[in-house]
Amino acid sequence: MIEDFKEGSSSKPGIDAVILDLGGVIVPLDYGRTRRLFAGRFVGISSETFCGGRSQDEVFDLYETGRIDSEEFRSAFRDASGNPADPFWFRDAWNAMILSLPPERIGWLRRLGGRTRLFLYSNINAIHLECLNRLYSDLAPGAFSDLFEKAYYSHLFGTRKPEPAGFLKIILENGLDPARTLFVDDGLHHVEGARCAGLRAEHLKPSETVEELIRRIGLMD
Repeated sequence: MIEDFKEGSSSKPGIDAVILDLGGVIVPLDYGRTRRLFAGRFVGISSETFCGGRSQDEVFDLYETGRIDSEEFRSAFRDASGNPADPFWFRDAWNAMILSLPPERIGWLRRLGGRTRLFLYSNINAIHLECLNRLYSDLAPGAFSDLFEKAYYSHLFGTRKPEPAGFLKIILENGLDPARTLFVDDGLHHVEGARCAGLRAEHLKPSETVEELIRRIGLMD
């Protein structure tokens, strides 16, 4: 079993690369905002089957791996409920879960990328990626992915967390040593998948920010 980093440890962690999750780690999310909007229009929306959890409905898996496009995703809700949804309303409701992109985090990511190889691995989709890039463009030039050596977006990558195969592909593509690569995610099931691939994985809890976690393990002051 990969040993977790201990609270308060001051030893250097021996890390050559960091892979960060996006939603809940870099960008704060509130799934409830979208779930409530959808529940008012579509039937069968619950916290158990909504996106982000272990048992999310298959339609979210299909969308997050690029096997259906945005129109097919929207149509799946219409077909299941019998209620149509204006495309612009649907886009805004789906994006309602994305709270912000903290400006100070952009500079922090640049500093972290100057210390170690930095990657992103996100379960995401076309609508959310467009929203993310729009938020980023309001704060800095270029695309959000420019902050990383490489960004892996699940709907373009074709694989989503927590499948170990996705982590293994990232390791092989970039010549990473999994024992010296840190993965950070707020989803415990995603952390478990990373550990199955041999990565040093850390679960980001709600009581801690990603900056605090990286500082705690000794990677940045």
